[in-house]
Amino acid sequence: MWQINYFVRHLTFTKLHDWLLQIGFREIQAYGNDGKLLTLDSCRMIVLAIK
Repeated sequence: MWQINYFVRHLTFTKLHDWLLQIGFREIQAYGNDGKLLTLDSCRMIVLAIK
């Protein structure tokens, strides 16, 4: 039987935003699963980042 170890990191937008800025991204936007701006009620985060 195969066993694969992995982990999932759950990031807040604030933390992800800071990391993206540190590596050179400047335009960073976050959306919810409905394509509208991210809110606390969003169940999924979609991030668009442009260098």
